[in-house]
Amino acid sequence: YLRENGINVDPSQIHFGNGTGRNVLSGKDMAVVGTPYKVDEYYKLIACYLGGEVNGKENMRPGFQRADYKGNNFLITTYRDPVLREVQLYSIESDLEQCIGRARLLRNNCTVYVFSSFPCEQAELYLGDYLKSR
Repeated sequence: YLRENGINVDPSQIHFGNGTGRNVLSGKDMAVVGTPYKVDEYYKLIACYLGGEVNGKENMRPGFQRADYKGNNFLITTYRDPVLREVQLYSIESDLEQCIGRARLLRNNCTVYVFSSFPCEQAELYLGDYLKSR
């Protein structure tokens, strides 16, 4: 356990959605594992307001496909409608950046490893055979 504001905090209990404002991981090396998806209705409500096609058969559920986002082309589970896809990818990016930011990388000498299907903007990408023994 780590202490934050006089309270014991189990860092393994900090997950996507409840890490906002936490400083207990400041300066710690850590791993962010996964891609923070939300329920479909979250993305569809915002995309509908912005004029996206959210009720079409092809957008009932996201599918595994290539996406272009901020100069990156990658495979991810997302929607066909461009507005709906943009809303979803922006949300994923925001949640990942929030989690990565818990280490306070600009103020501390530490490392955050990210294992996700989403390419973070400031990350250094390492490709390798992780199953091969070193």
